[in-house]
Amino acid sequence: MVHDLSVQEFVQLIKKGRKNLQTYLLRISILRPEITI
Repeated sequence: MVHDLSVQEFVQLIKKGRKNLQTYLLRISILRPEITI
């Protein structure tokens, strides 16, 4: 675990990750409609 990140940087990373995760799940849901989140 890296603890030298500031809180703001950590929040930004989480937001970026969440955005990427949403687009990733969206692509999966488009490719595989039978999968429900």
